[in-house]
Amino acid sequence: MIVENTEVTRDAETEDHTDQVRTGTVRLDVVASEVMEKASYDISRRESVLRRGEKTTIRIIHSRVSRRHTKIVLDVDGIAKIIDLSSTNGTKVNNAKIGIEVLREGDRIDIAGVAVFEIHYEYFEAQRG
Repeated sequence: MIVENTEVTRDAETEDHTDQVRTGTVRLDVVASEVMEKASYDISRRESVLRRGEKTTIRIIHSRVSRRHTKIVLDVDGIAKIIDLSSTNGTKVNNAKIGIEVLREGDRIDIAGVAVFEIHYEYFEAQRG
């Protein structure tokens, strides 16, 4: 699903000053897991929860994963932050345990030592009519 991140800039180089819109998606790729097949997940909600329980964005069925383990929040500028929700077995970004962390391109997210995801930002420029 594409949209989430939109920013408008002025193109001073053109005579008509057409607005440029930068849009894109945030994607999580499963790169290693005891319980999940390799897959990609588009993060398109303002808040996406990763947990063991049902009714969630990304479900990881394993006893080491908490019922409400971690969430990813998208800011209006399209930057993703990850927040550990006081999980029992923790969330790591690039092998460092976190409470809250801004996610950068290529960061590795480890959920309780059970699943590792890699984050990707995909942007493209579009003309506003």
